[in-house]
Amino acid sequence: MSRFSGKTLAVAQSDLTNGRMDIAPGTYRAIISDVSEVKTYQTQNENSKGLPYIDVTYRIVEAPEGLSGKGASIKQMRVPLKRKWNYGKVNFTFDQFWQAVGAYDQEAGAFQLPSGDDELQDLIDPDFTVILTIKEEPGYKDPTRLYAVVNRVDPDDGRELKALPPHGGPSTCCCAYRSGRYERSCDEQHPNEVELLVRFS
Repeated sequence: MSRFSGKTLAVAQSDLTNGRMDIAPGTYRAIISDVSEVKTYQTQNENSKGLPYIDVTYRIVEAPEGLSGKGASIKQMRVPLKRKWNYGKVNFTFDQFWQAVGAYDQEAGAFQLPSGDDELQDLIDPDFTVILTIKEEPGYKDPTRLYAVVNRVDPDDGRELKALPPHGGPSTCCCAYRSGRYERSCDEQHPNEVELLVRFS
């Protein structure tokens, strides 16, 4: 029994958090809860300079059995609005994300993206779910510390959610990462900066 008599807020005991929720590697079912305004790369890297992107925040609505994470939010930064980098190479995240949110017309063989900031907000839909693959990456300044990152986004095909093995050791990539406040040094190979948000509902 609660010791207070004010407004009632129903929360199942299984959904309670202790103020912080670490998201372990695995596949999660999520909705898009926030979309930023359109931004552009402000960088000296000519391959990405001036290209438009958005930041997307996901809210996890279902976690693999045995893992916490439900109710947590995680942000995927620099989701591209152009399919190719300035030098012509395809940004793989474009195909992943925009197919996952239903922007690809198979019959027409074409993507149809939102026309502006107003239509971008249509991505926020509590009834439309995607599958996030979340993995761990080491921080740039402190490679001994691991951060949860969105590795890929897929359409929700009803698959069973699964835990994944933890990060096995230092990254073999020559590029630096960004996770939270840590920066990547290679926009082309690692275009999507991500950060874990301490936010629950």
